[in-house]
Amino acid sequence: MKLSNFSEKELKEQLRKLEVTSKKILETSGYTKEAKKVLVLQELIREQLTNENISYATSKVR
Repeated sequence: MKLSNFSEKELKEQLRKLEVTSKKILETSGYTKEAKKVLVLQELIREQLTNENISYATSKVR
């Protein structure tokens, strides 16, 4: 599923969950391959929230 299929509220909630998860991973395992993947996913969601207007009015698909 594409990030653009989520509402802004859903993206913010998923971002919050990822932040909690990444903190736990870093505390227990340190900076591992899995931790890096979670951090990259966090950054992708942050970019989606800040750089994209995900409202229906600006959607290219109608």
